[in-house]
Amino acid sequence: MSEWGIALIAAGAAILGSAVAGFFAWKAGHRQAAAAETAGQAQANALMATVQATLDEQRRARADETTPAGLPRGALGGS
Repeated sequence: MSEWGIALIAAGAAILGSAVAGFFAWKAGHRQAAAAETAGQAQANALMATVQATLDEQRRARADETTPAGLPRGALGGS
């Protein structure tokens, strides 16, 4: 086989190897992006649950501090 033939085979092998490596890198990138999106959604859901729990607790605390008429406890001179 001539030197040109060997050079063409080597170049073809390098191109094919690069294409295969690129394909696997592309697939891994998409899997990583999907995993990051899932993790981000989980964090957002956890944040929303925390905020909601905080707001609920604040509502309960305000409800405990007011009378049925909506006045602060002790505003009418009672206990």
